[in-house]
Amino acid sequence: MENMITEEEMWMIYDYITLSVVSDVIDHEVKKVDEVNFKFPTIIKGMYRQRQDLIFKDIFNLKVLLTGRGIKIYKKKKIADGVEYKFSCRAQEHTLYYLSETLKIQASMKMCELLDVDQSKCEVAIWQKN
Repeated sequence: MENMITEEEMWMIYDYITLSVVSDVIDHEVKKVDEVNFKFPTIIKGMYRQRQDLIFKDIFNLKVLLTGRGIKIYKKKKIADGVEYKFSCRAQEHTLYYLSETLKIQASMKMCELLDVDQSKCEVAIWQKN
């Protein structure tokens, strides 16, 4: 029973994955800023990088918490309709499948939160943990 993943640990894993995706999206967006003729590209890039610094801290803190609980996410693989993550939890191997659309929604919601954007102003489907 002690090897079972708790609900709290699953949410920590979901958050870790979502934050990692958001960090990748921010990297992509920063590169795109250079391709668009913004009046103040350095400000936009600075805003994204500032948020990304917070994401890196959150990812680090989650990794410390997960490691302390014997959980390690060690593999990410793109599959036909999403992404597969492999992780170990207290010496037991697990696989988590994320549908692309679900991951996109989660990442969009997290970006709205981090950029302080009202989700009702975005075209983001709402799915939240209780």
